[in-house]
Amino acid sequence: MPRQDLKLILAKIEKLEAAASPLHLPLEEEFLDNYDMVSMLKCSPSTLKRYRNKGIISCVKIGNKYYYPKRLLLQTALDSIIKKEDQSKRFDD
Repeated sequence: MPRQDLKLILAKIEKLEAAASPLHLPLEEEFLDNYDMVSMLKCSPSTLKRYRNKGIISCVKIGNKYYYPKRLLLQTALDSIIKKEDQSKRFDD
């Protein structure tokens, strides 16, 4: 492979890394599609669409398909399990 071709490939890889950087998603991020999400959440496609529209679940649209970062979904699930301190029960006011 000519050296010039390798430089072009390297430049394109660097461009992709720069584009992925603002999303804060690593390039090796695993994504789930609508079918996987409906199966995982045990909900209807319309419920998943409502969650997506309300911003409850983050997603990326590529073409006409939506993809959901698996890492962010797992983090959201963990955050919902962890009990947060109830501010209404504070006695130090």
